[in-house]
Amino acid sequence: DTMKAQAHIKEWLRSEGRKKSWLAEQVAVNPSTVSRWMKGNLVPTPQARIILSGLVGMDVSAKETWE
Repeated sequence: DTMKAQAHIKEWLRSEGRKKSWLAEQVAVNPSTVSRWMKGNLVPTPQARIILSGLVGMDVSAKETWE
């Protein structure tokens, strides 16, 4: 059973001591957009998923990992 992208990112943020607002800056989106991603209300764009994958060091680029 694969962990969802949101859970991976949440865990990564906690381990790095980073906030969602920091993540929003890195991906150049509004912090409310990151909140919607994390709640599963919105799937990041393909470009955002690529940036997120690079940041967190795991592949969260597949749309399926967010659904």
